Amino acid sequence: MMAQWRTMPKQPGLLVIDDPGGVADAVRRRYPQFDVRVARTGLAGIAMISDVQNLRGIVLGVEPNARKLDRAVAGLRKAAGPHTPLGLCCPPAGEPSAIQAMDAGASA
Repeated sequence: MMAQWRTMPKQPGLLVIDDPGGVADAVRRRYPQFDVRVARTGLAGIAMISDVQNLRGIVLGVEPNARKLDRAVAGLRKAAGPHTPLGLCCPPAGEPSAIQAMDAGASA
């Protein structure tokens, strides 16, 4: 008799990009049911999207001196799809850059 294999449901995934000071650790503690992955840069995050099973959302760290953030957000949005939540995390000084990123397609 041949053994029957059950496929395990995929654990939902979250991707934290350019982690601004321990956000990934906080997300892991708050949402232990998620597989939280971390990418150091926007480009690395875009490359990692296909590796994250059952991607449920992306958190992007925004530095006050962020450059080309609109391009990074547009690339993430294209790679992840239009319905994947894309949240921004920044210090108060980074809010002007974050607002521009929202115009480029970030969720909040």
